[in-house]
Amino acid sequence: MSRLPFVAAAAVVAAAGGALAYIALAPLPRYAPQPVAFNVAHATSADVAEGRRLALMMCEPCHYDPATRAFSGTPLRDLPSIFGTFASANITRDPRHGIGSLTDSDLARVVRTGVTHDGRLASPMPTFARLADRDLFALVAFLRSDDPLVRAVPKPTTPARPALLGKAIAHLLFRPKPYPAAAVAAPPATDRVAFGQYLALRRYDCYKCHSASVLRADDDQPERSAGFFGGGTTLVSANGAPISSANLTPDAETGIGRWREDDFVRALRRGFRRDNTLLRSPMPMYPGMTDDEAAAIFAYLRTVPSIRKTRPQPGNAVPALAAASRGEAIYLKYQCTQCHGISGIGKHDLTGAAEHLGSPAAIEAWIRNPASITPGVAMPAWQGVIAEDEYAPLIEYVRRLGEQRVASRAQAMR
Repeated sequence: MSRLPFVAAAAVVAAAGGALAYIALAPLPRYAPQPVAFNVAHATSADVAEGRRLALMMCEPCHYDPATRAFSGTPLRDLPSIFGTFASANITRDPRHGIGSLTDSDLARVVRTGVTHDGRLASPMPTFARLADRDLFALVAFLRSDDPLVRAVPKPTTPARPALLGKAIAHLLFRPKPYPAAAVAAPPATDRVAFGQYLALRRYDCYKCHSASVLRADDDQPERSAGFFGGGTTLVSANGAPISSANLTPDAETGIGRWREDDFVRALRRGFRRDNTLLRSPMPMYPGMTDDEAAAIFAYLRTVPSIRKTRPQPGNAVPALAAASRGEAIYLKYQCTQCHGISGIGKHDLTGAAEHLGSPAAIEAWIRNPASITPGVAMPAWQGVIAEDEYAPLIEYVRRLGEQRVASRAQAMR
């Protein structure tokens, strides 16, 4: 029997092993930053306000640090650990650790091409290659502003620690996007389907999470992404449990075919499904989105090819606990743990609620409608969802969580 097939197989295995060894030991790729001319020196207060609105939807979910109350970066917990561990960058105006020393062109380049000023690929940050000029201008104008969210915070960005798979993807799959050679305009809002397509594919990148796999998403032609808007991408919830993205195609049984426009608008802007259950993390809510924008996305999604794909039921994101009080039972009932964790310290820390808000009445007003106090805040308005007789015990429990944290800190300092 010829030994040639075995020799060939051994050669293939050796070559693959050599490639993996190289990838494991080699530094991450570097790229020459593309020359870009971009300037926001003449931005108006209206531009900055629009940029803030966009940043609260596009940047806040990853870059907001509850400890600093600014865009100083935080660990990215919604990526499966098989890719490694990553943290979002500090994008405050700090000149050493943030973006304070970068030019407008540097910021425009990284948003559209994914390449930083020093040649690194900003992945896993999404690349907004076809973001409209007006949106990019507003976004950069906001990052240059004196808004508290981007005030200088001297906090170093945590270095990425990609696993072998993460390094392989960086070497073999991810590449910079070319900076557009011509002006990029968004469709008119009056063309609801076209405008919704722009929002879903170019401004908010909805298809990347809501298709079959982030790795099989097609940035150049999103409609060619595997399982386009059929859901199924595996992400990680705020409590560390794996969760699959939802099917957003018009399928009546497994998608949103039976949803009404107002159902969809409410889900996007307030964070609640048709049955008043909370959307699961890491799906953010978009309180800064207008009703017309959310409706335009819905109008576009009604036009995508229908896919019948049942969403796997997530495992227990929250351990089954015997509540010690009615307040804790209400806290668990309304899935507050999705954002605040079991102890009140999750992606968003609520243990300082009494310190920041003050009286029980002020905390209640915040829970009922937080956006009326801080416009654009990424927390649902619970008015009409939480029963009236549940507010007092819930607030008592929230205050107790804060007291427990203070006691724990005092104990640790002894």
